[in-house]
Amino acid sequence: MKKIKLAGLIFTIALAVTVVIPTYVKAVENDKFAIKDGVLVKYYGHDKNVVVPDTVKEIDALAFYDNPIIKQVTIPGTVKNIDYRAFESCDALKSVIMEEGVHNIDGAAFQYCKELNSVDIPDSVESVDADAFSETPWLNNYKGDYVIVGDGVLIDYKGTSTSLTIPDSVKTIAESAIHNNKITKVIMKKGLKTIQDDGFAGCTALKTVTIPSTVTSIGYDAFSDTKWLKDNKEKFVITGDGILLKYNGKSKSITLSNKVKVIANGVFGNNIRLENVTLSKNLTSINGSAFWGCSKLSKVTFPSKLKTIGASSFLGCKSLTAVSFQKNSVCTDIGNNAFKDCSKLSKITFPAKLKVVSEGSFINCKALKQISFSSKSACTTIENSAFAGCTGLSKISLSNAKKLTTIGEDTFSGCKKLTTIAMPAAVKNIGYEALSDCKKLKTVTLPCNIQAIGDYTFNNCASLASVKLPSSITSMGRKAFYGCSSLTAIDIPAGVQTIDDEVFEDCTKLKTVTGGEGLTSVGYKAFNNTSWVNKYSGSFIKLQDILIAYKGKATAVSIPDSISTIGAGAFAKNDKITDVTIPSSVKVIGQDAFAGCIHLRTVSFAEGLQDIGKYAFHQCAALKSISLPESLKKYGQGAFEECTALREVKLPDSHVDYEPVYWLPDDVSDPPAWPGDSYGVFKATPWLDYYDGDFIITNDGTLLAYKGTKKEIIIPDNVTSIAPFAFSYGSVDKVTVPKTVKVIGENAFSFSSVKNVVVEDGVQQICDNAFHGARLLDDIDIPESVTKFGQDIFYFSDEESVEITIKCKKNSEAYYFALVNNYGVNLRN
Repeated sequence: MKKIKLAGLIFTIALAVTVVIPTYVKAVENDKFAIKDGVLVKYYGHDKNVVVPDTVKEIDALAFYDNPIIKQVTIPGTVKNIDYRAFESCDALKSVIMEEGVHNIDGAAFQYCKELNSVDIPDSVESVDADAFSETPWLNNYKGDYVIVGDGVLIDYKGTSTSLTIPDSVKTIAESAIHNNKITKVIMKKGLKTIQDDGFAGCTALKTVTIPSTVTSIGYDAFSDTKWLKDNKEKFVITGDGILLKYNGKSKSITLSNKVKVIANGVFGNNIRLENVTLSKNLTSINGSAFWGCSKLSKVTFPSKLKTIGASSFLGCKSLTAVSFQKNSVCTDIGNNAFKDCSKLSKITFPAKLKVVSEGSFINCKALKQISFSSKSACTTIENSAFAGCTGLSKISLSNAKKLTTIGEDTFSGCKKLTTIAMPAAVKNIGYEALSDCKKLKTVTLPCNIQAIGDYTFNNCASLASVKLPSSITSMGRKAFYGCSSLTAIDIPAGVQTIDDEVFEDCTKLKTVTGGEGLTSVGYKAFNNTSWVNKYSGSFIKLQDILIAYKGKATAVSIPDSISTIGAGAFAKNDKITDVTIPSSVKVIGQDAFAGCIHLRTVSFAEGLQDIGKYAFHQCAALKSISLPESLKKYGQGAFEECTALREVKLPDSHVDYEPVYWLPDDVSDPPAWPGDSYGVFKATPWLDYYDGDFIITNDGTLLAYKGTKKEIIIPDNVTSIAPFAFSYGSVDKVTVPKTVKVIGENAFSFSSVKNVVVEDGVQQICDNAFHGARLLDDIDIPESVTKFGQDIFYFSDEESVEITIKCKKNSEAYYFALVNNYGVNLRN
């Protein structure tokens, strides 16, 4: 029986950005596998023998984690990576067959598979990380001292000898492969190429090491615990094929021998004496953190053969003023945070073969004034925060970066001296806050292929006077041009469909707004505090057929029939209007459209209205009655919340959907909606308070709420669906759900005190979080008719144990759902 943890019902607001994974369904083959962009994210099936589809390129972390059913899995050669803990704790798994083509097996991938005794690893496997097969019978019972798999990958040493000679067939010593603290001597043979991170971790007695010249890579802390490295007092410890593993000198200025091809991780890290370094002309790689914290190092010239500058390699080199690349440089990779906090670095020209400017690589280089790319640059991506906080950056030359397609999030944010930027035509993606707070940015040339202006992209670019939006754009994100107080005109291309909240808010000089023929949605305060709105002539401010704001003085308002959408916040907090007539031309009433109109008494809705947005009539305290049209298809969250005079509501006979709530409470004293109020649509209204009857049921059979006081209830058989939050925070102990109900909605019983639930045969689906936080629930009867199960149906957090038992038939979907999630099972006939 599964014990689920509960931690005082404390949750984070974590669903603002969500990844939607398909619900658990058996119906067709593809429903067993949640695959996104070639990555197998989750397996939902219950087959004993699983064949991963050949469309999969990667098996994601935890994709099969804790699956108690699988006995055999076949992984096709299309899969290149098996990620961290992908099959961990699959207790029934006995056999793993990997086909030729698999390259990497990450840490703990098959850890704790207690029945695993057969593993086929092809020669294509080049890397196996720590603990990939730990605590498995296959590894524990392996015959022989050296466990060698794939293309000569040594993943474990099981012998007892203190003096080792690594077999000739070994090409790679895997992460943490040799960890015996009694080993004193190791001889490695020619043919060995790679020693991965922590390769000899824990070998504290190791004092004699022979590394052949064929070794080209030694990972982080591979020998850090050994006497051999600790006691080696040579000024330059060079091993393998020119790998500088340790520096014991104290010089201010050093010249590296041309024998050196690789500088290993952290070799000069935090060396506060080092002022000058001349690198080997044969150097190919500077590994991670190699020169981090060398606070007196003033300049570096990278030799032409250098391919890789590792992550954080020069982080915090506060005296570094200049870096340069020799002619014909072959450098392709500058790692994350490589030059972060090099506060005196003044300029950089990237070599032609560099493909990516990595995340945070020059963040907070406050003296950096100029960046440019060499002719025929191969660079395709500038990653997140690459130049964020470079407050001295005034010139960016991207003209040679003709292959550049992506500018990441925060890439140039806070570059306060930047005045102009011209993006190459190939750029398609500009990330969140990419140029925010560039106070002196005056001109921007946007590429012709860009499809979206992201959230906060030009936020607070106070000097930006003009920008031409290309015709390729389809959307503009939240606050994209917020606070661009010098912007005077904007022409919205016909392809733009959505303008999000506050996009042009506080663009105080914005006088002219044209275009927008393709608009379907304009967000809340999108043009708030602009000259265009403030000086608009006429009562109804509109952009095409979208009503942006109302400036009139009439108290009884008839919306013009030229309007199809009443925009977000169009009448918000208008304390003058008393009556509104909405014509049949209006299809959508946007978010907060009439919120806070405290004197609004009547609203006339015409047939044709389809969508009432969230909080559209929130706190319309004088509104007494409404009659909703049959054409209505969707209510937004809190649409009529706190309409404290609302006593009469005529619901449509047709089915209406409810907008999902994508947040959770911090604790039980802060519920997401009134107990039993579906998504808070009518929260805190007299209509709910004085509704005649225990069950609030719409004409189409949707149970919105239960208002009664009985502890044991049977839901009426005229109910066809239970709406989200219908019983949330309620005090019912036992509920019988009749066969007429087809769907139990999201969060239907969340945080309720329900202990026992009987679901009759006929119910088909239980949605996400249906019993979220219902910590007293210990028994639920689920029939064979239920074939669809949402995510986190019985979700709790991590500290208090809660036991769940599912009563079901063997081999039903409920049975396999219980097994896969490790719930208790009570079989019935």
